[in-house]
Amino acid sequence: MGAAVGGAIPGEKRPRVICGDGGFQMTAQALSTMAKMNMNAVVIVVDNGLYGYEQYLLDPRYYRSTTTLPLPCAELSRWDYCGLAAAMGVGLTAKADSVASLRMALANAKGHTGGLSLVQAIVQSRSLPPGP
Repeated sequence: MGAAVGGAIPGEKRPRVICGDGGFQMTAQALSTMAKMNMNAVVIVVDNGLYGYEQYLLDPRYYRSTTTLPLPCAELSRWDYCGLAAAMGVGLTAKADSVASLRMALANAKGHTGGLSLVQAIVQSRSLPPGP
C-alpha cells in the first residue's frame, strides 16, 4: 500500500495493488492518503480471513483437512473493507465472491479513472495457490 502511494504520485502510471487482508489490515490507512490526493489506483484486497502464510507455516494440516480449525493467532478480525474504503473517500468499491463478479468488479475499477478504486476479492480460507 505504501509503495502504491509513491508509485501514484507522478500520475504517469496507474498502480494496481494486490494485498492480502492480513497485510492490508496493517497498512489500510494509506487509502486515506490515496483518496485525499485523488490517486488513480486500483487496490484489490484478497480476503480469506486469515494470516494464511502463518497458518501454513505453523499448521499446514488446516489446508489438507476440512475439520481442522485455524489457529487463533492466524484468524483475522472481520472488517468491512468496502465500508472502510468508502469512509476514507474511495470513489469506487466492490465486493467479489466469484470469478464472474471479480471480472465485473475489475472491469468497473478499470473504467473508473477519476480516482481510487478498491475491490474486495473474497476467497475461501483454505484456498491456496497451487504449489510445486
